[in-house]
Formats: sequence, C-alpha cells, structure tokens
Amino acid sequence: RAPAQIRALGVRVCTVIQLRTKMGRRALATSAMCLAGLSGHTRAAAALKPLSLRRATICGLGSSSAACRPRASSRESGFIAHEHSLVQARFQLDGPTVPLVNHSETIGKRRQIRSTWRSTSERASWEFGRRVDYDGNLTLDAENNGVPAPRSPLGLAASSGKTAGGGQWCLASAAPSEWHLQGACDGNAAQAVAVLTFNLFWWQLFGQKNGGEVGEVVAMNAPYDFMGFQECDDISRVLSNAGLEEDYAGLQGGHALAIAYRKAGWSLLQAGNAEVAEDRRDQYYGRRSVQWVRLQSTINGRIVTFLNHHGPLPVGTGGRCGELATAYNILQTIVAHAKANDAVLLVGDFNAEGDSALVRELERRLHKVYSGSAMGGIDHVFTTCGGDRVHNRRNLGSGGSDHDALRVEIVL
Repeated sequence: RAPAQIRALGVRVCTVIQLRTKMGRRALATSAMCLAGLSGHTRAAAALKPLSLRRATICGLGSSSAACRPRASSRESGFIAHEHSLVQARFQLDGPTVPLVNHSETIGKRRQIRSTWRSTSERASWEFGRRVDYDGNLTLDAENNGVPAPRSPLGLAASSGKTAGGGQWCLASAAPSEWHLQGACDGNAAQAVAVLTFNLFWWQLFGQKNGGEVGEVVAMNAPYDFMGFQECDDISRVLSNAGLEEDYAGLQGGHALAIAYRKAGWSLLQAGNAEVAEDRRDQYYGRRSVQWVRLQSTINGRIVTFLNHHGPLPVGTGGRCGELATAYNILQTIVAHAKANDAVLLVGDFNAEGDSALVRELERRLHKVYSGSAMGGIDHVFTTCGGDRVHNRRNLGSGGSDHDALRVEIVL
C-alpha cells in the first residue's frame, strides 16, 4: 500500500515500491523490470534494456519461490545467482555471461557490494550494486551500461576483446595495449611518502611466537605513510606490537590482508576489497583479493589509492585463474576505484617472481619500483610514479617471517 516512486535510469523508467508489512515481488512484463520489497524500510529496484536482460528475480528472506531458494553464487544455464544475508538476486542475460569485477567497499558507516558482468553476445555491461546501511536498510539498484562498454575515469574500457581465466568466475578482460598509468604523477603538489609491505607469516610468528621480532622491525624503520600487510589476522595486534597504535589507523581486509595509514597525514575517503584470484586445488587456501583505500593528504589535499594484495598459490602459477587473469582483475580493481588524478600504489606478496606473466603485465601498466629477494623475489611495489621520484629502497629484514619487509619512499 505504500506509494510508488518513479525515477529515470538512463532512458528507462524504474518504479520503486516499498512494502513494509509483507514480503512480495512483482514482475513487469517484458520491460525487464523486477521489483521486490522486504519487511522494514527496504527497497529494491532493477531496470535494464529488454534485449540485454530477459529476467530478474529479487527475493526476500523466507520466499517460497523455487527461484529464491538459497544457493551459492554460481552461473547455471546462463543464470547469475548472487546471495546476500538479506536478499538474493538472479539474472539471465542474452548469451554467455562472464564476471568482470567483484568488490565491496565501506563508505562511512555504509557497506556496499557491487559486481559487474558482461554479456559476451551483446558486448554490453550489466552492473548491479547492493548497499546495506548502518541501520539495517538495504538498497539494490541495477543498470545496464549498454554498448559500447563504459570507460572509467582512468580511461580503461571494461572490455578489450582479450580475456584470461576462461570458464572461471575470475575471467577478466585485458586493458587496451596502449593503456597505462605510468607517469601519472605530474603536478605542483609534490609530496614524499614512505610505503611498507610485509608478509607476516602469521600462523608461525603470531600463532606460536607472540609476534617474534616483527614489531621491532616495523617500529625501528618508522614512520610510514602507508603499510600493507599480508597473512595478517589482526592489524590492531600488529600496531600494538610495534608501539604504533596511537599514530596509525588499521583496516582489516578480507583474506588476511590489512592496511594501516598515518593518521596525522591522511584522512580516509573510501575502503574496500575485491576478489581477483583463487588458489589451485593442489595447494588450496581459498580465493585471493585486493584490499584498497583512497586517502587524502591533510597537507595538500593530494589523493592516493593504495592497494594491498596477496597472490594465489602455487607460486608462479596464478592459481586456478592463471597469472594474466589475476593481473587483469587487479587492474580492473584499480580502474573501478581510483580517480583520474589519484596517485596509485600497489604492494604485496604476489606469489609471482619478476619474470612471471603476472608481474610483466602489471609492469606494462605501472612502474615496478622495488622487489624483495625472499622466496625468489615475490614481494613487489608498483606505482604510477617511477624514475627519479623513487628513493631509499630498503630491505628491512624478516623479523622471523619467511618474507622480508620492504620500505620505499616515493615522491608523488
């Protein structure tokens, strides 16, 4: 009985119906709109071009419809199924469908989950997002980006015709051959930043040795502007162990990733995670992600997109998805979140040596400014700023880890 709200999405009209007392759904003929409401202050809406979307079903908890029965995220007979604790959505596109980007982010007190899919026969992008507000409300919005595939503020098309990871959830499109971010650090607001990347060997050092010498290694070489940790189950414990908990803010990401930044110099704008790869079955720990933050300098307003990654196993294989698919997905994550004037810093244990296809692809698009030597040299630092803007590359030692901590200073 709640009144309908009308709004335009592109050239199409989307009707939003709010149901507060009873769960329900409504399919709107061939216009490819499907509406649903959940109890409470929940609303959902979807609108696409008819040729690109045949059917969309958005279901509330407890729905008796067969299409709404719980299932893992999957692709079955052309269907895309996604789950959320409050809502499930199933979509069917014309032609085969492949995932391009999967990521989540936190903006203030709000959590947003967004996925991008492409119908290969239509060469169009279908994107939908889900946001759960701090008070428990949920909003689902959907839109069709149409043909040609959209371009990001960084100028990377969502589809280039070349893909990797075929048949897997992590299939990804390559950037155009001429696209890169190298040299994107011109301007008058020069600022030197110190960056740390460190795989902490958590189960050994913190599980059995109470942190080992990690805290000493980190503390003795401070300050840093940004720190990226891999195999980190508790960033608060790491900062406390190093005596840095008062000066640094820590963000715990998925898949044992963590980022810390210096509070006096930077303010947090956005943060999130994106799954980009998966371990191979013979050495399986799960999926692998990129953790990212956008931070603004309190000195001159410069914005940095800082990303932290732990690569798939086995080392040197790119895991189940392959090295190129992993690289493409990392680049797609940068494109999805970094803005045109951001400086970009990408660090981590990539589980890939310098001559690997993964590292070579990233090095085509970004400057690789430092690599470690432990385990064949699989820890790397990439950035938009190279050449004489990179200073004081230092290997800080392991502190008992099976990786070395790497510190580098970069003038943005």
